[in-house]
Amino acid sequence: GINAEYGPQSNLVLPKIFEGEWKLQISRNTIQDNAKDDDEDTDIPADIQVFLNVTYDDNVHQAIYSDWHNDKNYQITIEWDSYTSGELRCIPQHEEEEEEEDVKKLFHFQFLNRTNGYLLSHGTFTGMNSMDVGTYQLVVTSPIAFVFTVFTPKREVITVTGTKAVMQPEASFFQKYGVTIILMALFFLFRFSQSMGFFNPTPTPPTPTPTP
Repeated sequence: GINAEYGPQSNLVLPKIFEGEWKLQISRNTIQDNAKDDDEDTDIPADIQVFLNVTYDDNVHQAIYSDWHNDKNYQITIEWDSYTSGELRCIPQHEEEEEEEDVKKLFHFQFLNRTNGYLLSHGTFTGMNSMDVGTYQLVVTSPIAFVFTVFTPKREVITVTGTKAVMQPEASFFQKYGVTIILMALFFLFRFSQSMGFFNPTPTPPTPTPTP
């Protein structure tokens, strides 16, 4: 498969870094004018949290995105045409097999390597409907985090922050029991040394009494 690594310490290896368990936090807000009255109530929608299991095989990522708020499921496909570029497509899922919709291309990406080690891509976002059409920016800040932002002509901002679950390596036998083993070894070494007389003090001979 295609592969690229940016920087000796960045570990931003494309495209493998997107594989794994991801937790997404999605928010949609409207940019407010500064001239608006401070007393005016503004409804701010609650953030949506989504969990994705992203698989990777033969230069293609796949995942199922469940939108519980709208009771819809989508198959997400990321197909790479080079080690830094590709496109993300979305297919709505239906219970009825006869209902089929065309694959929707959401955006094309071309990652650029920033001098600080971040990966950046921006361009046109077509969206699932006309209301979400706009401009996107995708910033990969580390192998386990990214920020995806969409700006629409209707002054809406859609922000998706993603963090990947990192599996902690299982502790080795010595890491689990090393301290206990060392303490026990020191204890038995001390007892053995005592039995051999290594720590027994040498008796001091009596001081002779002077003869008058």
